[in-house]
Amino acid sequence: RPNIHGLILSPSSAGKTTLCEMFQEITYNPLSFSRITDAEFEDKVYSVNRLSLINSDISKTFRNSDLIKTMEGVLGEESKIEVFTKRKERKFKTNAIFLGMGLPEALTKYISYGLIQRLVPKVIFHDKEEQIEIGRRVNQNMNVENKNKIDNTDIVNLYKRLAMIQD
Repeated sequence: RPNIHGLILSPSSAGKTTLCEMFQEITYNPLSFSRITDAEFEDKVYSVNRLSLINSDISKTFRNSDLIKTMEGVLGEESKIEVFTKRKERKFKTNAIFLGMGLPEALTKYISYGLIQRLVPKVIFHDKEEQIEIGRRVNQNMNVENKNKIDNTDIVNLYKRLAMIQD
């Protein structure tokens, strides 16, 4: 069964890095990266049954065609990596989700059709009035404790329960 993979594109200072950090705290087996080689990616993913791939800067990733092809295999319906070289031979299946962040300009000629069709893209732009309103709300709520706040442990426990249900 296919997973849903997300790609959020927005201008600088829109909270992409913060969102990646928050997602890393609540998801299962996070592998967070902004720059990684194809070989290192294979090593990190190797023999991990379930993992969450979190990429905070997709522009670097999209320029690496070998890495893109490997990610297509992991994120596609096959959910596998097959590597046969003189030094190593690996063939394994995994179950991964992907959350990527970047600037809208990152959608360049480097991204291949195979990867983009596996992602659900969301492009966010704020006009000047929205930026002012966001800044006002952030300043207004700094150092103010929210009584209805959901604790990160609650979210982690929810995801653990959902994972148990799916098994």
